[in-house]
Amino acid sequence: TFNYVDINPAEWGILDEISKQVKKQSPLDYQGAIEDSAVSALRDFASAKILTAVQASSLKQAIFSRALDQNFLRNTVLGFRPIKGKGACKLYISQADLATLGAVRGTNEKKALYEITFADETNTAGTIKEGGMAVSFRILDGLTDGTQLYGQPGTIDMPMWGNYEVTTDEGGDYFKRSMIGIKGTQTAGADLVAKNGMQVITQA
Repeated sequence: TFNYVDINPAEWGILDEISKQVKKQSPLDYQGAIEDSAVSALRDFASAKILTAVQASSLKQAIFSRALDQNFLRNTVLGFRPIKGKGACKLYISQADLATLGAVRGTNEKKALYEITFADETNTAGTIKEGGMAVSFRILDGLTDGTQLYGQPGTIDMPMWGNYEVTTDEGGDYFKRSMIGIKGTQTAGADLVAKNGMQVITQA
């Protein structure tokens, strides 16, 4: 069944300023570092917009009775019906909830039931394994403890009206104060575009 989802653009941005003296700090590229940080902040805000859109979407599948226990991974993976052509599934979880899963112990040997492996040195993404099952995960700071998202990120659409933009300005008031203004902007929208493409899991 086909229908329509309206995704409307919204603009957000970040503004900072640095001293013109940084240009004399060769070979340090302090200005470049600030510009990179601006893009990173814009992307973090985009991630927050996606999270808000999914949680508010009428197309999400709400699960209210899945505890963070020895059955969580199995029930989550086997309880989701992937949509063909929408890519791999992923679990989005808070750091506290990931720690709760890490504390789950087996019944007999009392060893950690879940094997949690981080993909990089930031410890914000990786894989959770249990028996023959495995799921990729990512820690999302914007998630409330006791709530997880699971599903196919490919069912979320975020059209962008242009690329991330970072511009600098040395005129006007900045010129008078010997400063460089740095502004980053983006215009985009986001929403879930496939029914039950993402589950919003909440513990009782």
